[in-house]
Amino acid sequence: MSTTQQEQIPYLNVGNKILIGIITFLAIFSPYVIVYNMNKDYDTTQSQPSAIKSVTEQIGNSNSIENSSTVAIDPDKTMKATITEALFNAGINNVQVAIDNSVATLTGNIPRADLSKIMQIVNGANPKKVINKLILSSDNNSLEGRTSASQPVDYTTNVESALSNAINAFDDGKFSDAFNYYTEAAGYPTDRSTSIKQTAANKFKEKAERIIANNNGVCDDLSRQLLQYANKLYPSNETQQLLIKYGVSSGVNSSNSGKFPQGSERLLSSADLSGLSKYDLKIMRNEIFARHGYIFMTNDMKNYFQNQSWYTPRYSNVTAMLTSTEQKNVALIKRYE
Repeated sequence: MSTTQQEQIPYLNVGNKILIGIITFLAIFSPYVIVYNMNKDYDTTQSQPSAIKSVTEQIGNSNSIENSSTVAIDPDKTMKATITEALFNAGINNVQVAIDNSVATLTGNIPRADLSKIMQIVNGANPKKVINKLILSSDNNSLEGRTSASQPVDYTTNVESALSNAINAFDDGKFSDAFNYYTEAAGYPTDRSTSIKQTAANKFKEKAERIIANNNGVCDDLSRQLLQYANKLYPSNETQQLLIKYGVSSGVNSSNSGKFPQGSERLLSSADLSGLSKYDLKIMRNEIFARHGYIFMTNDMKNYFQNQSWYTPRYSNVTAMLTSTEQKNVALIKRYE
C-alpha cells in the first residue's frame, strides 16, 4: 500500500464516522420528533370538534334567546284590551268594542249620560277613528254618579275628535268618510251643530264646483256625489240650484226605507195625504227622521222602527240633516195630523 493510500484511509474513516453519526442521531431522535408531531396533530384534531361544538351551542343559544324574546304583538288586540279594561274600571260594562286596523267600532245600549265618558276613554287609546253605533237612552237614574238631567253633558271632546277625523278624511280624498264624520260631529246636541253642517256643506259644494270647472262644466260622478253630500248636510238654495242645474237627485236614499218613501223624494201634495189615517200620517212623518238615524224616545215609534230592517238608530237630533224637501213635507204632514 502506498503512502498516499495510507493517508486517504483515515480521511475516509473519519467521513464514514461522521455519516454514521448522523444516521445514528436520526435513528435515535426521529421517533420522538414524529411521535411529538403526531401527538400534537391528534390533540389539535380532537380539540377542533369541541371548539366547533362550543360555537354552535353559543349560536344556538343566541338564536333561542332571540326567538324567545321576539313576540308578535297584535296592535288591534292591545287597543281593544286597553279600551275594554278602561271601560270596566269606569263601571261601564254594556259597550262592545271591535278594533279593525286601529279603527274602533262601538255598539251597545247606553245611558246618554255615559256617552261623553265613553268617548273620552276610547279616544284616549288613539284609534285612527271611532265609529259610534251606540244606542242612547235617556235613563239617568240607574247608576249612582251619572250626570243628572240638570247637569248637561259636555260633548266638546266628541265633536272635536269627529271634526279632526272629518278634515283628515276630506284632505285625503276620502269624501264618504268625511261626510260620516261631519254628520257625527253635528249629531251631538251642541249649539255648534248648525254651523258645523253649514261649513261642511260649503266644503263639499266648493269642491264639486272646482271639479266641474276643471271638467269644462261637466258634472261627473264625483262632483254629483259631493253635491249630494252638501245637500244632505245643509240644503242651501245654492246647492239646490246646482242639483237642479246638473240633474242631480237630492242624495237621500229612500229606496226600501219605509211605507212612504215619497216623503223624502219629492214635495208632497194634499192628494198624497188625503185618505190616510192619523197613524199613517204619523208613520210617514217619522219615517223622514228615521231615514237619517233618529233615535225615537216614545215607545210606540221606538217599537215600530226597531222592527224595520232598514232602520239604524244613531242620533238624538237629525233636524239639521233634513233636506228642504223633507222639512216642507214634515210641516205639511203635521197640518193634516
